[in-house]
Amino acid sequence: MTQAVPHLVNRLVIDTEDCFDDVRRRYESLVPAIDFAELVEVIATGDLARVQA
Repeated sequence: MTQAVPHLVNRLVIDTEDCFDDVRRRYESLVPAIDFAELVEVIATGDLARVQA
């Protein structure tokens, strides 16, 4: 079951069979690493298509 809990932001609560650390590790393995310095440079160009890519 998934539910939104109103707070300063909407927080999603997702029931899983795993502990938080295992879920976080699996999630982080699927999310690409971001070079923030490079991202800032791309944002500074104003090229929205490159930022989205």
